[in-house]
Amino acid sequence: MSVDPIDRPGVYLSLVWEDDDLFEVEICASNGRFAGRARCYTTREQITELARGVNGFPKSTSDAFHFTTHSGDNFSYFGFNLRCVDGRGGVVVRVKVADIVRFSNSPGTDDIVEFDLGVEPASIDNFANELVALAKATIGEKPAILHAKT
Repeated sequence: MSVDPIDRPGVYLSLVWEDDDLFEVEICASNGRFAGRARCYTTREQITELARGVNGFPKSTSDAFHFTTHSGDNFSYFGFNLRCVDGRGGVVVRVKVADIVRFSNSPGTDDIVEFDLGVEPASIDNFANELVALAKATIGEKPAILHAKT
């Protein structure tokens, strides 16, 4: 029996669908107390942009980085805000996962979770490398994983 990624503290991004214009990823994120899952439309370019933004983070103790796939109130999205929390380069990621579903003949749903996740800089570097691979991946290949601090 495999463990659902949502049961482990961290962020898991995997490619679930693609056509000529859209790249759909599933995000599973948890800090051990709160968790969220959504399928979000994005692009390979946005995933590459995220990888570039987190690569080498933090460069200084005042460093901060923000990313979101948000493109309106009718679509699921995810976002990250990375910031240093101490003078030693400790990092907290504010994770937001919004699972927004709209149907033409029934009420929609908006399920949104937002929480902090402590991570190590080395884990961010690994995540950046895995995001680069995800931006080039085919469906079902290895996910990009940001492991929580243990």
